Amino acid sequence: VDLAPLARAGGDPGLVMLSWWRGDTLVAAASLVPQNLRLAGRDWPGISLQWVTVRPSWRGQGLFRDLMERAIGEAEAQGALLTLTTEPPDLYRRFGFHPVAETAFLGPLAPAHAAANHRRLDPGHAADAELLVDLARRRVPVSDLAAETSHPAHLLLKAHDDPEIAFHHLPGLDAVVAIEDE
Repeated sequence: VDLAPLARAGGDPGLVMLSWWRGDTLVAAASLVPQNLRLAGRDWPGISLQWVTVRPSWRGQGLFRDLMERAIGEAEAQGALLTLTTEPPDLYRRFGFHPVAETAFLGPLAPAHAAANHRRLDPGHAADAELLVDLARRRVPVSDLAAETSHPAHLLLKAHDDPEIAFHHLPGLDAVVAIEDE
């Protein structure tokens, strides 16, 4: 795992790893990352369940269930809302997770006739990463209804894992926009 984006964002945002080992072999693991949420106009503690994985040869032995129960227990102990973003949501329904519709804004970055007023940032470039971290730390939630306002590392790690995400700096607004190419 390349942790350079995490280091550029100011270090560990409180990552917790839950795991099962057999000797020197990691056979199952899950990661939990604290997150700050803005829900219905109030700030709430949250924990993001980043992933749960079990090696194929170890499946069917209750390790997935154990990791899920431990993750849920950790969130309950902290009084935090446990969130999960996943493609196969049905796998998690038996643990009380329910799909929530997301809102996306689609369209061109600027009208074709508009002058270029943005610059694409490279999170791998030190000055651009520093600008991203600074803007992320000063940001306000995009919504009072539901938004994540967590550590800037989340933003950089998501972009690091998804090459389709591009950051564009809008200097006139002192803002950055994350765009996912389709």
